[in-house]
Amino acid sequence: MKYTIPEDFKEIVGLINPDSFIADMFEVGEIQNISGDYSRDCKLLCNNSTAWILKKLTDSKYLYEIQIVEGHFDTWEHTWIKAGDYYLDLTLAQFLECPKIVVSRIGEVKGYIEEKTFTPFEWAKKTREE
Repeated sequence: MKYTIPEDFKEIVGLINPDSFIADMFEVGEIQNISGDYSRDCKLLCNNSTAWILKKLTDSKYLYEIQIVEGHFDTWEHTWIKAGDYYLDLTLAQFLECPKIVVSRIGEVKGYIEEKTFTPFEWAKKTREE
C-alpha cells in the first residue's frame, strides 16, 4: 500500500517529528516502563504517542478538530487520532510495514476497530484518572 499525506494534514504532520518521540520517551523515563509484555507495552506506547502528539498540537488550531480513538488494531489494544475522515497514527508501524507516521482515510487500512472516541480534553482527563 502506498501511504501519502493528504494536503490538509501536511501542516499537522510538520508539527510532529516521529524520531523525537522515542528520544522524548527516554528523556522523561517512559522507556524504562517497557516490561517485555507486548500487549501491555503496545498499549503504553500507543497512549504515550497519542499524549505526545497532543502536546505537540497544544498551541495549534488542530487540537479542537481531532478526536482520540481507543480500540483495537486487529487483536491488539490501540489508541490513535481521528480527524475528519482520516486516522493519524504514530505507532501503526508496530503492526504493519509502513512509514513512522501514517495518515490514512478511514477504511483504507484494514484492521482498525473503533470502540470509543474522546475529545483531547476528555481523553487527557480519563488517562490521568487511570
